[in-house]
Amino acid sequence: MVKDTKIKSIELDGGFKVAYMSSRPPRLEAKIIFDRDHISQKLIFTIMDISHTHGFGCSRPRFGGIDDPDMVFLIGTVLPSSRSLEKYLTRLNDCLIEMREFAQEFMRQLDFSRLDISMFNDMVDLEIYPEQLAALRDQLYNGSWETFCEAMEEEGRDDMADVALKCMKFENQNDKDLGFVGHKLGHILDLLGSQESNAVEIN
Repeated sequence: MVKDTKIKSIELDGGFKVAYMSSRPPRLEAKIIFDRDHISQKLIFTIMDISHTHGFGCSRPRFGGIDDPDMVFLIGTVLPSSRSLEKYLTRLNDCLIEMREFAQEFMRQLDFSRLDISMFNDMVDLEIYPEQLAALRDQLYNGSWETFCEAMEEEGRDDMADVALKCMKFENQNDKDLGFVGHKLGHILDLLGSQESNAVEIN
């Protein structure tokens, strides 16, 4: 970046503020922030996928100090020329609108104010965590619990198949994706152990 680069803040129609850098070549960039406690592989991949779909790059998550609760992603691109700014502003606005819609759905998923975890009642320990199984499901079995269970049964891994069935039931009962909320569920199961629970109120 050359020394005479100027950074201009631009407000988009969606209410977002983005940075335009008049470098050579010029660059457009936006910052989005999530809570670092909510980090998951699927969250990162989803943010990158939304960005790339609209033609923008996305940084790896950036973290501040130990007391900083934020996880920051930078979304942006180099412009062909300053004359293309309006076109790219429109595209970035559309990208950020979709990102906001995703963030709203993500926060809905994290709402555990009423949760049915009765399917995990007979789990004595957590040697197999739902978050880990959900990551394997998404990476290797195209997001399908059914395919995952079939593969585990064929390999003689009945223990993993059993937990995977519980995970599938959890998702269906609670309308949640363990790829996003598995870490939070694992924390709750750690706290509750094998305590019987049915539609437990979690505050």
